[in-house]
Amino acid sequence: MIKTNLASKIRSTLITSGVCALLIVVWGVSLAQAAPSALPPRPTPVTPTPPSVSVPTSPGWAAIELHVQPTQADRWTVVQWQDAFGGWHDVEGWRGTLDEVSNGVGNKKWWVARPNFDTGPFRWVVYQNQGGKLLAVSKVFRLPPSENSAVVVEVSLK
Repeated sequence: MIKTNLASKIRSTLITSGVCALLIVVWGVSLAQAAPSALPPRPTPVTPTPPSVSVPTSPGWAAIELHVQPTQADRWTVVQWQDAFGGWHDVEGWRGTLDEVSNGVGNKKWWVARPNFDTGPFRWVVYQNQGGKLLAVSKVFRLPPSENSAVVVEVSLK
């Protein structure tokens, strides 16, 4: 009987120890998953208004506009934002070909919603075509500070 009680106690202790060890491992894994590294702040991409649409009539809008010269209609433009570590990232909704080209001067315009006013830094990037060679990078700028205003960025292609 003593051997049976001792074996039962040992088995019970091993089971309890195993369950405790398993709980500690699961708890440790959940802590590691619960504390992801902090990502740098990122502006919320704004869904662009198609270029053929006139200035929005509702209040709370402004614009950013690119003027690039000399250029051709198939040039691909992208607006990028800079993170806290100095890295540049494409703004998902703000990319595409020029809206118009007249006398070798190309224009691209994107609308900016009020929650994004006076944020930055941003820059325009101009490529030969979508997926093509980099042609130019603009100076850094901030989005317009108020409604009914525009930030115009000039880029010269060599």
